[in-house]
Amino acid sequence: FIESDMKIRSISLCFAASVLLLPMAANAQRITAPERTISADQLSDAVVKLQRDNANLTLTIRELRQENAQLLGEVEALEYQLGDIRDEADNQAQDDRALARDLEELRDIVVSMQSEMEGLREEVRIANGFAELSRLGPIEPDAFSQDGFTIQPADTIQGGDPDGYVEQSDLQAGALGAASQEAGYASAVDLAAGPKELFSLGSQRLRAFDLNTAGDAFAAYIDRYEDGEELPEAYYWLGHVQYQRSEHSAAGNTYTDLLQTYPDHELAPSALWKLARSMRLIGEADQACALLAALPQRYPDASVQDKNYANRERAYAECG
Repeated sequence: FIESDMKIRSISLCFAASVLLLPMAANAQRITAPERTISADQLSDAVVKLQRDNANLTLTIRELRQENAQLLGEVEALEYQLGDIRDEADNQAQDDRALARDLEELRDIVVSMQSEMEGLREEVRIANGFAELSRLGPIEPDAFSQDGFTIQPADTIQGGDPDGYVEQSDLQAGALGAASQEAGYASAVDLAAGPKELFSLGSQRLRAFDLNTAGDAFAAYIDRYEDGEELPEAYYWLGHVQYQRSEHSAAGNTYTDLLQTYPDHELAPSALWKLARSMRLIGEADQACALLAALPQRYPDASVQDKNYANRERAYAECG
């Protein structure tokens, strides 16, 4: 009985196992994929295509290498050209520095030539015989004192006025007489309404380098307005006009009047070295040197410009 029961159980287990394995076998058959096959022609075409692509890639690489070599050559050429440009720039900079030095030397030469030309102009004025009579006698450095400017007229000057000087009124009359030759100018001076208008007329005509009208206006101002506000300036600019007209003795007289009347005016230092210039131009170099020697004593605060002009006059007069 026991054995029969054991057999029955074994048969039951086998049956149950077969029942469980059947579905798994069916699923295994369904999962297995069908096999794919490639023909020889397809394989041959694939190989040919791969070889063709490989050949094209090789050609492209070769072309890129050639282009790279060409670019490297161009870079080398550009670097060479850049080096030439740098060398040329360095040479140009050296040339510029040399030109700058030459230009500076030329400027110095021009300044020297201008100074020489100024001296020649002064000599030509003297040679042309424009130097006139002088009313100024010997001048010593101590002629300048704190009390003012004093110059003693010479007793006699060959060919001049017996008293050795020309009166200011005579100078004015001469200037106005010259102006009367031109009615328009004389009318402008005569019709000036007052001192300011007359002085303005002289200033305007001087800027226009109309020396005759300017001289007439300043001389008329001095003659008419003894207490005029612009009287020192009128003396100064009349002397300037006379110098421009090469009337060096008259200019010296005018500057002397300014210095004697207004010794402390701001224009006095300039008038002093210009008086020395007038003395030099009429051949009185010793008196010119005496005036120039007195300038730093009388006017220690003179401007740099006046001091420079005075130094130039010392050189022209060959002062010791």
